[in-house]
Amino acid sequence: MDALTGAALQSGENTIKIVRDPGSDDAFAIGTIVLQWQDSTDK
Repeated sequence: MDALTGAALQSGENTIKIVRDPGSDDAFAIGTIVLQWQDSTDK
């Protein structure tokens, strides 16, 4: 699993875009995406 840090979701609709390196000959499948967030009022 890869963890991405330093990203912040904005209020409202957000989009996740997954882009494969076109110069690579690898293959992959995405089975699940898990998002965890903390409401700024929870601090």
